[in-house]
Amino acid sequence: MNVKNLRGDFAFLFLLITINLLPNFSVAATEDAIVLEPNTPTEYSAISCDPFVKTDTFKQQENLEFPMNRTGNLPSSYDLRTATPNFWYVSPIRDQGTDGTCWAFASVGAIESNLLKASGLKYNFSESNLKHATSLDAGEWGFNRTTNDGGNRDVVTAYLARLQGMVLEKDDPYVVGDASRPNSENKKPVSMYLDKAIYYPAPTSYYACLDANYLSTIKQAVLDNGAVAFSMYWDKNYYFDLNSCYNYNGTVNSTSHLVCIIGWDDQYSRYNFPESHRPISDGAFLVRNSWGTDFGESGYFHLSYEDKFAAVHATSFCMKAERPSYKNIYQYDPVGANNYFTFTNTTTNTPVTSLWYANVFQTKSTDNEYLSSVGIYNQNVGDVSYTVSISSGTDFASMTSISWKPVKSGTLSQPGYYNISIPNSPLIQSGKFIVNVRITVLSDIKARVPVEQRMSFAPNASAEAGQSYIKSNTGWTDATNYNSSANVCLKVFTVGDVEYTGNILSNTIRNGKAISYQVSCANQTTSAKSIVACIALYEDKKMIGCYAKPHTFTAVNEFSTLTGSFIPNISSDVNVNKLHAKLIVLNPSYAGIMRYCPNLIPFLP
Repeated sequence: MNVKNLRGDFAFLFLLITINLLPNFSVAATEDAIVLEPNTPTEYSAISCDPFVKTDTFKQQENLEFPMNRTGNLPSSYDLRTATPNFWYVSPIRDQGTDGTCWAFASVGAIESNLLKASGLKYNFSESNLKHATSLDAGEWGFNRTTNDGGNRDVVTAYLARLQGMVLEKDDPYVVGDASRPNSENKKPVSMYLDKAIYYPAPTSYYACLDANYLSTIKQAVLDNGAVAFSMYWDKNYYFDLNSCYNYNGTVNSTSHLVCIIGWDDQYSRYNFPESHRPISDGAFLVRNSWGTDFGESGYFHLSYEDKFAAVHATSFCMKAERPSYKNIYQYDPVGANNYFTFTNTTTNTPVTSLWYANVFQTKSTDNEYLSSVGIYNQNVGDVSYTVSISSGTDFASMTSISWKPVKSGTLSQPGYYNISIPNSPLIQSGKFIVNVRITVLSDIKARVPVEQRMSFAPNASAEAGQSYIKSNTGWTDATNYNSSANVCLKVFTVGDVEYTGNILSNTIRNGKAISYQVSCANQTTSAKSIVACIALYEDKKMIGCYAKPHTFTAVNEFSTLTGSFIPNISSDVNVNKLHAKLIVLNPSYAGIMRYCPNLIPFLP
């Protein structure tokens, strides 16, 4: 028997599972009654099925008539392999073998393509680490799947958002059919971090690309972000080997395979398909598969725009251009957003369109930490405005009389996950601190609070009272009051004071004489990065001045340095023989600079 024909035997579908509806909870209100709306979360998985087996039997086409209004200024054809001469924005074809891990190969392919498109950097990331670190063997961070079975984009997003990936292939090579392993073996060096995972909402569950706007959205996503991962249904009877093309229009209503769109051709002839399931109009996506180069056109095939599941669950995984030097990550949602809470004003029978949600954390050390970014999920369709606020050094047991400091506002236009950078990196005081996000939907629909809770596909999700809170127009309510295993999905990423090392080069310090210094950094990427050199002047042990000078640090190799200088203005009553200087290098954070140099004397080059 052909080994590849075994794919279907290893595949299984996580069916749409209905869990018990959340009970309605009334929240005391000053004016209106706000009631939690129960939501029934669904779970799906896209898993590998049989590759093409030659046959002359085709299913009969359904009687469908689709208008194909294609508008916009997008090119009529595009291919990430040929968009730039002599450079592909797509990584090489790989083979998942008999494993049901198409979801991992498609997602990793999209990630590698994104980095190629954004920066020209070539990476070979590990599908092995992704499949192992998200299996049930991973404990509280695992999903209810065995090592070589199915997954979906939510599994991938959770893995990336919690900073477990991406890991390089050389550090965790792929082995087809390998056994489970202890979770400790999944902890490998992380090479790149996720910036955002964009979920493109399809207008319909089936035949979504017959909508001209959605078709244009997917094309633009490929242009902007590289390969787009999506789910499809695979049935070998709908694949035409002669022209390496596929068009499913049967009666199955669930997906079974995950692949990547890497281009399109509006003029791809409908007559390339056999008459038994020929599309009504021309046009097809160019798709990257994970069944080796023997499949299709060296691993690629064309998928009609009229395919029943073309570009559903479409996702762009966009990585950060360089890996941030995070000190800590604070989170209660390692398996990610698998449900959401919405609320209704029962007095006016109107949706609650603006909500707050918050997490209380305990700092992990007494060292200085600064808020670098927050990670949030957006589960609303349409524009959503957000404001991130922080408070620290307060007893949050009662969640009252909290002084909030807004640190970032913006708008999200697509569902997905977003790592949002916080300007000026505010200081987090040692002890407990709290971060909240206010979301407001800009249309008359219910705002959705993203939550992680226990369910069949995430059996180890757990929560404790005092961790997560939700607020409508009334007071804060502990999330466990709504569901005992629920935490809101809100991550916090911090950085420390020093990321670089520096030293003073001048042996003597005199008024009007330049003081030279040097800043060094090991293992720095070649990306330019803003830093601030803070030079403190001391007379014996007393600080008499502090100078801050900005620099742009660009490494040229693994170990790089820069030099700078400043001319101090020293008071005449200072004993220059007792002067010495110290240098510290900070992120461009006003809070960090002021904490180190409380009597700051700005120095302009």
